[in-house]
Amino acid sequence: MRRVFRRARNAALVVRGDTIALKTAAVSVDALEFQRHLRRGTPAALEAALALYQGALLDGVNVAEASFEEWLRPERERFREAVLEALTKLLTHHTKRGAIEAAAQTATRLLALDPLQETIHRALMRLYARQGRRAHALRQYQVCVRVLQRELGVEPEPETRKVYREVLQQRAPSTRTPDHTGDPFRRRWRGAPAGLREVPSLEPPVVGRRAELARLHDALREVCGGRGRIVVVLGEAGMGKTRLLEELAAATLQRGGSLVVGRCYETQQILPFGPWVEALRAGLGLLDSAALEGLEPVWRVELARLLPEFSAPHLFPPGPADDYLRLFGAVARVIEILATAPLMLILEDLHWADEMSVRLFGFLAHRVAAWPVLLVASARTEELGEAPMLRRLLEELRGQRHAVALTLAPLSKDETRSLVRMLAQVGTREAALDQVAEQVWTLSEGNPFVAVETMRAVHEGHRFEASTIGIPERVREAISSRLERLSPRAQELLAVAAVIGREFEFPLLRRAAQIDEREAAEGVEELVRRGVLHGVGPRLDFAHDRIREVAYGQLFPLRRTRLHASVGGAIEAVYADELEQHHGALGVHFCRGEIWEKALRYLRLAGNGAVAISANREAVAYFEQALQVLDHLPEGRSRTEQTYDLAMYRAAVLYSLGELRRIVDHLGETEALARALDDRTRMGRVDVLRLGCLAAMGDQAPAIESGERGLAIAEAVGNLPLQASASFLLGFAHMGLGDFRRAVSYLKMSGGLLQDQSAHKRLGQIGLPAVFWRAWQNLPLGELGAFHEAITSGEEAVRIAEAAAQPYSLALAHGTLGHLYCLKGETSLGIPALERSVALCRDYELAVLSPLTIGSLGHAYAVAGRVTEALPIMERAVARGASLHVMWWHSRRMTELGEGYLLAGRADDALTTVERALALADAHGERGNRAYALRALAEVALRRDHPDLESAERHLCHALSLADELGMRPLVARCQLDMGRLYRRAGERTKARDLLAAASAQLCEMDMRPWMEQAEAELACTAT
Repeated sequence: MRRVFRRARNAALVVRGDTIALKTAAVSVDALEFQRHLRRGTPAALEAALALYQGALLDGVNVAEASFEEWLRPERERFREAVLEALTKLLTHHTKRGAIEAAAQTATRLLALDPLQETIHRALMRLYARQGRRAHALRQYQVCVRVLQRELGVEPEPETRKVYREVLQQRAPSTRTPDHTGDPFRRRWRGAPAGLREVPSLEPPVVGRRAELARLHDALREVCGGRGRIVVVLGEAGMGKTRLLEELAAATLQRGGSLVVGRCYETQQILPFGPWVEALRAGLGLLDSAALEGLEPVWRVELARLLPEFSAPHLFPPGPADDYLRLFGAVARVIEILATAPLMLILEDLHWADEMSVRLFGFLAHRVAAWPVLLVASARTEELGEAPMLRRLLEELRGQRHAVALTLAPLSKDETRSLVRMLAQVGTREAALDQVAEQVWTLSEGNPFVAVETMRAVHEGHRFEASTIGIPERVREAISSRLERLSPRAQELLAVAAVIGREFEFPLLRRAAQIDEREAAEGVEELVRRGVLHGVGPRLDFAHDRIREVAYGQLFPLRRTRLHASVGGAIEAVYADELEQHHGALGVHFCRGEIWEKALRYLRLAGNGAVAISANREAVAYFEQALQVLDHLPEGRSRTEQTYDLAMYRAAVLYSLGELRRIVDHLGETEALARALDDRTRMGRVDVLRLGCLAAMGDQAPAIESGERGLAIAEAVGNLPLQASASFLLGFAHMGLGDFRRAVSYLKMSGGLLQDQSAHKRLGQIGLPAVFWRAWQNLPLGELGAFHEAITSGEEAVRIAEAAAQPYSLALAHGTLGHLYCLKGETSLGIPALERSVALCRDYELAVLSPLTIGSLGHAYAVAGRVTEALPIMERAVARGASLHVMWWHSRRMTELGEGYLLAGRADDALTTVERALALADAHGERGNRAYALRALAEVALRRDHPDLESAERHLCHALSLADELGMRPLVARCQLDMGRLYRRAGERTKARDLLAAASAQLCEMDMRPWMEQAEAELACTAT
């Protein structure tokens, strides 16, 4: 042993004879150093001492001796008390010298060690307030309330409540214009915010969700590794969706990530992009000036459509209002910039989202895989029945490898008991706990929110009787019992908050309640203390939507009306400089408040704003609400004019959505309004609108009658845009009938009327009229065999549409040009154009146009030999046309589907489908489509197991005769080609040679090379 110590040469050990001693001067012991620093007592020494304290004394050292434990326990407490004393001294020092950030950090450390020090909670609230971090100060009060209730069963002292009220009355910083200096605005969600990661959670503990949490953490790890993920959490109300996501949010923040949240509200389901506006403002607030400059001007100008504060005079105008993919692209670019570190983006309660918000979520879901982004949504399963767009999105995501879908089930009985024990006050007797747990399980059936609310009510002295009522009624009973115990002032503020219906700022609540700031602050403090409201960044919100529902449901109708009017007036006053973003809320509140004039004004503005950002369904909802409001205004010419105008606005938006039947159903009322006004121009517009709808629906005879009446009015009043629209749509209708010559005449008339107009003017149309007449005339010109003129016109339409970047015009131009190439037999040119058109129709939901373009693409695939791929596309086109009532050329789409079945060897299906097409063509008077159906029937007769040459000849003769009468030269030539093949097959070579020679000559003249080559090959066979 002596040799070992001599070799070690350790200066701390002294070896003398048989004695080994420790030389204390050569040894540094952290506990001793800690005590020495404390004795010095200077701020620097205290900091040094605290740096040494890494936790409980001898933490992790286990000695199975009772005497050791008896010594260790008081020693640990002594060191802990010393640390608390040192931190208290440092807090005093930093506060006196104005070192606010250092003082706040010290106070936070103090509370981490001893969260029951209410004086420190107060001090930290004041420090945050001095820093301008009002939201942090308000949240700290909630932490204090929860800790004191949980651990001691007491409420905060009057002094602490007073500090909260003082902070609450401070003017909150604006959340409209991002502040890129100082501490960036961070939206506080229900989880711990970035600036308070070490603060205990305000919410009940997570119980019974271990498997779900594991999957969420797996997704987060993938995101931290640079791979984007999508998470959708589903469950009934109260199942803990929000609480589960709070855990994930806290984990994201702990890993150095960012958190951005938008929330949907039941009361604001028609507010376009509502949750995204909220999320984007919060997200952009996280960026500094340099990062924001990385957002290119093209995207900044698109964002200005959602966030007006990002508009600037030097920026060029945004894209067309219906080009919402550019807006989606701008949002995607912002998220990409935000995702320099892992980003968690949450849309809460997506079942209440407007359609465009859901579509934007779906757009991003297909793009986040390349970014470190966790895109998260929560939704109630019981609400999915009323959210078809969301259901479709969930179906799409189900097969995605980077998507995680969780459905939360109720807690088990044991899990519910565990939750009760965690929520119970410290010191509760075991027997009492068992009794309460059994009662909570009986009432909640495993619903966590019901369990929590029941526990709150039990703590406040409420007794629940045994009952067989359902969970919703039990929730109401538990919540109602709590709300009844509020003071009258708090109950008044609660009613106003319930009417506001979403997150709100303190000034709005106070103004709407019409009480002074002190009283309002006292009431809000009570609501927060009682767990009814909680802070959400600088704003307030209900702790759970169920509480708001109960509070709103308890209001008498007359009081609701009065409060809605008061809230509307408060919004006008508080947000006077930024009303644009509040038009929808103002319209709804004034409508429910029966302030009809204001409701009308704001609903119209909201509808126009929705159209500007392509939120068409939301625009329809706003216009329809405005129409209902008009019923409450005095009768007279002004009301009639406004009713007419709103009805036409609604019709224009419905047309873009493909809801033709809804338009037609309302046209009689709209026409009556125009007649009541004795306004010929308005009557003409109704006639032209009816023409467009009925023509698209396949009812050409009444469509043409209405159109000719509208054209006559337009000519009489000298309204050129109306004349052009009527002429174009009449051409469209005659095309449906197969009167291609007259169709070309009307379409050229429309072009002539527009020749002095800019090619890029919309003139109130869904697209560019300059594209409309050029693109649509491709079809009749092609049917007449004038391919050179048609292609020239079609290419010009594409050029104009590309320059304007207008989606509907682009889809139409590419679609009709692609159809034209396929009619000519050049599918290699037609397919790319049709694919571009179908993509545009899909991305922009161009409902009216989609059946034509989808059907044409499917037929082109079939002709090109891609039959397996073609059939489901053509079937979808037929089904979509029928569902939308877009029956224009529907018989033609069915004929082409029959030809596809024939190419796939399904002769029986082909026969049934083509016979239906023929009957439909006859029913709608579509003579051109009848000719195509007859030719297809002949082909079916020839390709059956037992060819029926006689039937084939009869059908071809009828098709040839009709096509020749209508001037359909390409179809005439193809019928001649088919009959030549038939006669050659029957051995009648002379007839065959004459027909094939005629077909070849016509096909050559029209430059239909693929068909001409077939005719020449057949003709050659007749010579042998």
